[in-house]
Amino acid sequence: MSNRQLSPVDLAAEFDLAVANLNPDHFRYLASAGMSFETVCRAGYVGVERIARTGRLYMPAPDGFPALIMAAWSPAPPSIYCAVESPEIPDLIAFRTDAPETWWRRVGEPGLVLG
Repeated sequence: MSNRQLSPVDLAAEFDLAVANLNPDHFRYLASAGMSFETVCRAGYVGVERIARTGRLYMPAPDGFPALIMAAWSPAPPSIYCAVESPEIPDLIAFRTDAPETWWRRVGEPGLVLG
């Protein structure tokens, strides 16, 4: 067994990368699925990443399937409607637009309630 410690997941950096992955084609797809730019802003931004599932969790995977990524913000999502000085991201949520009722958490932060 190795004494090497696992490094913690940098959720803010992962989310920044997912947001940076968005391109005009993604916005056109979201619009065709009924998600307006205003909806994206109200949700506190959205990103896209290829992922692999591991139970109820996911991890980024270059050969995985594409999913939308949203942050589970604390205390609230920053947006043009709700500026937050220094929000925290306790977890990330991944889902597909063709099955939004199925979603995966990145780290499964204990005590985090999604509503």
